[in-house]
Amino acid sequence: MDKSFYFALPLNEEAHRAMYGLENYLLDDHHPNAETVDLDCAIIVFPTDKQLQYRKEIQKEDFDESVQSNTEYYDMIREKLETVGIKSISTRAEYLRLIGSTKTWNLTLRKDYLPPWNLVFFTRDQGPKIVSPAEFGTEMITKYFYAGQKISKFDDFKEFIPGTKVLLKNEYGVVLEKKVDSVVGFIRWDTEKENDVEDWRGLFGTFLQSGGQVVDQHHKFKFIDDKGHLKKASC
Repeated sequence: MDKSFYFALPLNEEAHRAMYGLENYLLDDHHPNAETVDLDCAIIVFPTDKQLQYRKEIQKEDFDESVQSNTEYYDMIREKLETVGIKSISTRAEYLRLIGSTKTWNLTLRKDYLPPWNLVFFTRDQGPKIVSPAEFGTEMITKYFYAGQKISKFDDFKEFIPGTKVLLKNEYGVVLEKKVDSVVGFIRWDTEKENDVEDWRGLFGTFLQSGGQVVDQHHKFKFIDDKGHLKKASC
């Protein structure tokens, strides 16, 4: 595979699988210089000096803009993760040793065709997941890190997160992707009503004080789907 193919967008399916498929990162044994991670977190991978030099030779006058864009993007990722209470760490290591509850994963990060900037989600129960920019989003974060959990309050949250399933006064609902003035907070309740949506924008604290909860993200709604759409009546 051409070492420089990842500078071209969009990626085809084969290239995307090569860059973000976990199987292309796994090693049979751990490397003695591997950086060890033994906690649930997101790992932001930054390029080595060697990789930066290579990119500079390839991109020439576009290099500085590329570095700035990637820096801003991963700063945004860190902020998103902090918003939903997920710890993030950064690394420039070539190898990772991820210690899970019952298994250890050994990863290499610096194959020629792997992206110099990268993102790895890791929980000790689920193991690692390589996250492509196309996949990343607040809904994905909550589903990955909070899967199977019931969180009694928004203790780790600082704002409403789209796609999060909630409970208030014995009524289940989901936070919609819908934004007004770039602010989320519309909740679609699980009822038979055509458009049972409440506007909680700017009222995050009030929602908490009223007993708002995040529930198991595998909770099955009766009348709506996970996106907040009313289910079609079965014949």
